[in-house]
Amino acid sequence: MFRSTSIFLVAFVLLCACFYGCGGDEVDEPDAMATDSDASNPIVPDPGDRPPPAPRDFGAAPAFQLEDLDGNQVALDDFQGQVVAINFWATWCAPCRREVPEFVEIQAEHQDRGFTILGISRDIEHDGGNIIRDEEAVQEFVEQFDVNYPILWDTENVYGDGYNGFGMPTTVILDRDHKIRFRHNGIVDKVTFEAEIEMLLNE
Repeated sequence: MFRSTSIFLVAFVLLCACFYGCGGDEVDEPDAMATDSDASNPIVPDPGDRPPPAPRDFGAAPAFQLEDLDGNQVALDDFQGQVVAINFWATWCAPCRREVPEFVEIQAEHQDRGFTILGISRDIEHDGGNIIRDEEAVQEFVEQFDVNYPILWDTENVYGDGYNGFGMPTTVILDRDHKIRFRHNGIVDKVTFEAEIEMLLNE
């Protein structure tokens, strides 16, 4: 009886780990599956013929001002009147990497209509008591895949917590008034993502 219960608990933990993707506090070795081919060939759920859910009102998005890869301060208020998707990600997170090429396409297709993606990186390492940004890994990834939207640093995960970015990838979509209307804890397929953006752009 004890042995069967232990096996069940181990299986349950493994299932949960697979479901939630990359843990929000993971800062150790990069995921062995996070290869260039992962990013070039996104593997996402098939939405089938399901319509996207109706927008919800999760309340006002927490305001922030964060540093981008060039050291410039970027605030959410800089995008007033725009639909904004905020993606919490890291280069060592394989599901995150799979999403990015499609995010690049979506940004190019919709940016002239008042839309932007903001990527918030969790590429950090612990060095003694200090937290260090892995700027080289992020810069190489951005250049390799021609990322065309701002990448920001939330080193202490202050705003990740505020947006429920407890795991990665996490993506939230804000309407033009910067209320949170959609939230995805885990990978989001392109069809669903674009449909949700269209809803908010057309409101």
